[in-house]
This record gives sequence, structure tokens and C-alpha cells, in this order.
Amino acid sequence: MALHLVFTGPSHISTLERCLNSYTKGDAIVLVEDGVLSGAAHSKSSQLLTSVENCYALTADLTARGLSERLASDITAIDDAQWVALTETHSPIISWFAS
Repeated sequence: MALHLVFTGPSHISTLERCLNSYTKGDAIVLVEDGVLSGAAHSKSSQLLTSVENCYALTADLTARGLSERLASDITAIDDAQWVALTETHSPIISWFAS
């Protein structure tokens, strides 16, 4: 079970698409830094994430970008401790940046 960390926002949607192409059942995706922008409700990028069973966004990054109240309903906000717990139960950890 892999842990996918998505650091880029919707302006680099191809990065999210590459991540989703690698995603398999049991994996988890965490939206980090500008990646949380992809989790905004009703956005094209959040619609791509509806098929992801375990999708999370970091609370601190959501708050920093004013998205705490606008997160898509099928994405779960998590704190740093929960993120660390995911890193302990998933391997490998794959970071996705704009290319």
C-alpha cells in the first residue's frame, strides 16, 4: 500500500493525473502544500479524486490557503500526527511534484 503525497495544485493537473494512474486499491493520497488546492469542492481536480478511497488533505495547509470550509466532502482533513501515522502504515511513499 503506497502513500502518494501530492504537492502541486490544479494548475499542474497532469501531476495529479499521473498520481491517479499509479494509484491502486489500498493506497492513500495526501494533498500537501499547494496540493490542497486540488481538494477544493466542485473543482475539476477534486472530481478526479472522487474515485480515491483514501484521500486526505493537511489541515494546516488548508487553513493557510483559506480552504478549511471548502474541502470536497470525500476528502478528509488530517493533522500532522495523522499524516505521520499514514507514513508508518504505507510503503513506499511517493512524492508528486510538477514536472
